[in-house]
This record gives sequence, structure tokens and C-alpha cells, in this order.
Amino acid sequence: MATHTPHRESPWRDPFGRAASRAAQVLLLAALFALLGLIFFRLQMVVVAVLVALILACAVFPLVRRLSDLGWPRVLATLTTFVGILVVLAAFIAAVVWAVADQWDSLMAAAQQGWQTLQDASARLPFAVDGAAVQEIWSRIQGVASGGAVEQSALTGLTTAGEVVTGTVLMVIVLFFFLQDAERIWGFLLSWFPPRHTEKLRRTGRDTVRILGGYVRGTAAVAVIEMLAIVVVLWLLGVPLAIPLAMLMFLGAFIPIVGPIVAGALAALVALVTTGPWAALVVVIAVFVIHHLETGLLRPFVMGRTVRLPALVVLLSIALGTLVDGVVGAALAVPLTAVAWSVIQLWLPRPGRIGDPAHGL
Repeated sequence: MATHTPHRESPWRDPFGRAASRAAQVLLLAALFALLGLIFFRLQMVVVAVLVALILACAVFPLVRRLSDLGWPRVLATLTTFVGILVVLAAFIAAVVWAVADQWDSLMAAAQQGWQTLQDASARLPFAVDGAAVQEIWSRIQGVASGGAVEQSALTGLTTAGEVVTGTVLMVIVLFFFLQDAERIWGFLLSWFPPRHTEKLRRTGRDTVRILGGYVRGTAAVAVIEMLAIVVVLWLLGVPLAIPLAMLMFLGAFIPIVGPIVAGALAALVALVTTGPWAALVVVIAVFVIHHLETGLLRPFVMGRTVRLPALVVLLSIALGTLVDGVVGAALAVPLTAVAWSVIQLWLPRPGRIGDPAHGL
């Protein structure tokens, strides 16, 4: 008579086995992300140039499509849009250089003096303030603002300038091909995936173009409004260097939450030195009001549902982007995070969204 051998459960089916399996999956994903990070740092210039070109192409591609629908030849529509965006970018860069570069030393000197004034005032407070820690914070801010130029040698500066020029030329070339052959490039990429995923991939592409394009156009519109608002406030208060401060406010708008606050703090420091504490207080209040109008009214009105990320996610993405690639990484972090979140929601659907009132804590 045959004996019955008891069935032995696989060691991977018990709680510890499942936990070990998940841990192995996490380690595998961590290794994959580490490899991607290594590739990014090796090819940082190329990756950043392609990402900037992609974002700009998403912003202006609707114009190419609109001109094509009106009967323009595709090449003419592409060239018109391409030359137009290059002219706009060149004019913007020239305006920033004219407004900021020539007065950057005066701007930083005024900010330094304002910071020193705050330090002197803090020494008279009833509670102790660690002056060394405060000075360390200011030194780090100066280092970020100057890009570490003081510590760089001439050879390093030339190398950096060469990389910037090379990356800019690469970005311009890639931008043209994105505008000219967007459908062909996308079709080539789709051909590498199984047909059952085609529809989701098409939706992913449409969402990416919508999010990146809407983010750039909306942020630019919001930045112009903020720049005009702060320049009017500074002009009414009689604060000098109003134009470079307004341009910094414009640039800061492309780094949500953090950028406008840093630019506003710089404007308040300049106002403190040049006009007085009451003017600085008015600038702080104006920046506070502009910031809340931006987050509560301007961005939702201009962008609609383009970028809907919690403030904590925005801050964490900016921090991570800053660690990866400085100011450029901080500017690219939010739109790329919004695209990633949209892709995750599309490919990994859930019964409900995290954050809905029905989920609670």
C-alpha cells in the first residue's frame, strides 16, 4: 500500500518568504535606478539637452499642428515655429543678461548688506541666535547663486562654458527634429511594443505632450504676471534694481514654491538696505500675497488640470532635482514628476486616488 507523502509548502509562500521576495524586488529596482542614475551622470549633458528640447517641443508643437491644419507645408510650419521659439528664447536670454548681469555685483552687495543688517538686528533680540550658523546659511546661498564661480579655476570655467555651448547646440538640433518628425519618431517607438499596449502608449504620449506643454505655457504666463506685479511694487516703493529683481522673480516662477520665495527674499533684502525696513516689510507682504494668488488662483486658472501635485510632492521633487543637477534639475523636476504621476495613474489604475476624502488616513 502506497504511503501518502505530506505536501510541503514552498518556503516562499509563508509571510517571511513573501517579505523576502518583496525585499529582493525592491533591491532589484534600487539597483536598476542606481544604474540609470550612473548613466545619467555619465551622459548628463545629453540627457538634459534632450529633456529641455522635449519640453520646449511639447510647448510649441500645437502651433506646428495648427499651421499644418491651415494648409501650410509641414516644413514651413516647422521652420516658422522653430525660428520663432529661437527668437523668443534669444530675446529672453538677452533681456536677462542685460537686466541682471551688469547689475549682479550691485544686487549681491545690497543683499549682503541687508543680510548683515538682519544679523545685527538679531543680536539685539532677547533670545540667542547662532550667528555662525546664520552666516553658514548665507555662504551656502551665495555659493548657489554664484554657481561656485569663485572656487572654480579658469580651466574649469572654460570647460563648463564649452559644455553649456555644446548642450545648447545639441538642444536646438534635437528640438528641430522633434518638431519636424514627432509623429515618425513616436511611431518608431510604438513599433517596439506589443500591439495590445498601443492604445495606452498613445494616451501616454498625448498626456505627456499635454502636461509638459501646458506646464511651460502656463508657467511662462504666471511668471510674466508675477514679474509685472513685483516690478510695480518695487517702483512704487522707490527700490533700486527693480528690473533685475523682477527678472529674478520671473526665473524663480519656473521653480514652484521655492523660486518665488527666494527671489522675494532677495528683493526684501535689497529694499531693507536701499529704502528702509518699512519698504522691506511691504515687499515681504507683496511677495506673500503674490505667492498665494499664484498658488490659489493663477496657476489653477491658467493651467487647469495640467499639473496637480501635492505641495509636499512638489517640494520633494525640487529637492531631488536640485541634488541631481542644481538649478536646471529643480526647474525640470516638477513637470517630469507630473508626467511620471500621470503615467503611473494610467498604467497602474486604482479603485480610488490617494488623497480622496473617502480614503481618510
